[in-house]
Amino acid sequence: QPYNARGRVAAGGMPGFGGQLSDEEIEAVVLYEREEL
Repeated sequence: QPYNARGRVAAGGMPGFGGQLSDEEIEAVVLYEREEL
């Protein structure tokens, strides 16, 4: 299915980050996305 203005097709889903990010790092990313972007 298209996912942006260019109509690119979404395939493959999100990359796996299993074990690479701590809970604190994930929280920091979520807060940044919610508050700064």
